[in-house]
Amino acid sequence: MKKPLSILNPAQLWNLAGILTLVRLPLAIVFPFIAADPSWALGVLLLAALTDILDGWVARLQGTVSHLGGFVDGWIDKIFNINAGWSLVVFDWMPWWLAVLLFTREWVQIPMVPYYVQRYMRGNIPPNRPLIAGKIASVLLVVAMVASLLSWENTMYISAALVSVLGGYSGVYYFVREFELFSQSD
Repeated sequence: MKKPLSILNPAQLWNLAGILTLVRLPLAIVFPFIAADPSWALGVLLLAALTDILDGWVARLQGTVSHLGGFVDGWIDKIFNINAGWSLVVFDWMPWWLAVLLFTREWVQIPMVPYYVQRYMRGNIPPNRPLIAGKIASVLLVVAMVASLLSWENTMYISAALVSVLGGYSGVYYFVREFELFSQSD
């Protein structure tokens, strides 16, 4: 039997890739306080996007890829994006319904949270193999947020619609994949 939480070793985050990932957490906290100013909001949004691009690249380059790093990266991405999304709605940079579309993947994945927690607690790490559709949805989510701050409405609407479709597809795919793995483990 595996020790609970043995795979969640915080030391795996103490490297350049982990620090790039963790930088997004204070950026997520700051974003609602600066979102009224489009220049500041754009700067923080682009800095967060840059750290998200670099953390995985640096981890692969330095050989510091870890399950914990991937797990934390995904959750910090969600925290940042949701904080940014609701802030953009609060400051009237985008309509509320558009922000709801941006998080289609997350709406689909919410029921999976207890399952993931249970697996991690048992030391049974779920596969962390993202789909290209999910990666594209993540990029388009940033495009939609940037477009909202720059008042590029057509770009905002088109990219948000694509995020919804690609994010929804990848969320359903992940849900089905995990259900199949769960069924096989019994």
